[in-house]
Amino acid sequence: MDAEINLPERSYSYLVQEFSSRLAVAMSYEDAQEIMNFFFPVTMPIRSLEGMVSDLCDDVDRYYKEKAPPEVSPEAVITVATVDKKGVVIRRSGTDQTVAEVVPSDLDKPGKKKMATVISTYVTARYLRKPDDVVGEVTDHQSCNSRPKAQNKITWGSLTEVPETTVARLKKAVDQRLPQGNELVCILDGERSLWALVYAYFRSAFFVLDIFHVLEHLGKAALCFHDQGSPQAREFVTERLRMLLQGKAGRMIGGLKQMLTKHELSNGARHSVNQVIGYLERNRKHMRYEICLAKGYPVGSGVIEGACRNLINDRLELTGMSWKIQGAESVMRLRAVHINKDWEAFWIYRRQSERRRLYGIEDSSSSDIRDQELPCAA
Repeated sequence: MDAEINLPERSYSYLVQEFSSRLAVAMSYEDAQEIMNFFFPVTMPIRSLEGMVSDLCDDVDRYYKEKAPPEVSPEAVITVATVDKKGVVIRRSGTDQTVAEVVPSDLDKPGKKKMATVISTYVTARYLRKPDDVVGEVTDHQSCNSRPKAQNKITWGSLTEVPETTVARLKKAVDQRLPQGNELVCILDGERSLWALVYAYFRSAFFVLDIFHVLEHLGKAALCFHDQGSPQAREFVTERLRMLLQGKAGRMIGGLKQMLTKHELSNGARHSVNQVIGYLERNRKHMRYEICLAKGYPVGSGVIEGACRNLINDRLELTGMSWKIQGAESVMRLRAVHINKDWEAFWIYRRQSERRRLYGIEDSSSSDIRDQELPCAA
């Protein structure tokens, strides 16, 4: 009878596990506990919630390793790969607190954050634009309904894997979304370690420096010459952005050097401008935005920025939280399932794989108690 109804190993049914884990990846464990205890006639300890999410960590890994490649639309001729890093506050070892705890006041001291490697890849159609179109989008926040949507997108992040392993995952996902004839574009910020790593896996890609990171540096330089929020500071950034989009990166950098010699600046301001110039010179070969516009390539890493926000910020950086490494890893993996819109497919996989493991039943068409529970609950 246990095998017939696919009785789980834990004392909570798969339905309760699915409900509770869905809550736990969207809100704090305390809030998830309150909701579960309200709707179900049980008192579910927070450690049980943590344990259920932790149980799913390896299953998520196996699910994505076994998941079939997606079908790529013929119109989506550009495959995009992006990588970024995001810090997660890690609690000090030797504490016996719940996953969400008050962050120590010395947060800014070294060793309080561990960097997670976040990856994302998708396919898209060409998006041909002119420099003024991009200027309007990034400086005036003008929306464009003609922008093609990202398709077959997948996001992943990890604290416990070394970056090489996570980027190897990206390579497999990209290969599944790179049919013959597609053009591969890699968009990154200016972190050297990531550039070297991604180069090793995607040697034939067209590499692009994220335009929004460039704008951040130009904004820092603008404040060395003009007041914050002034029209002059805005025009400073807009003028140089337009030059970059027109393929005049060298002239733009040269102009900054001339301004540095002609203006009397404080030591701090001079140091800031020199840092911006150094950043632009190091990444000049990846600022071929005129080619991107001509070929319809993306120039910004909005997808990976959104991935970092959805995967980490919206859950792991809730007010006053710090984490054990494995606890944060489990939540990140389960949030990836939600972000990738694989929740239902994953839970079918989870129940079937547990049926095989616990009872040796390989028939995936066997009835599942969840099929009866949900209609009854409705």
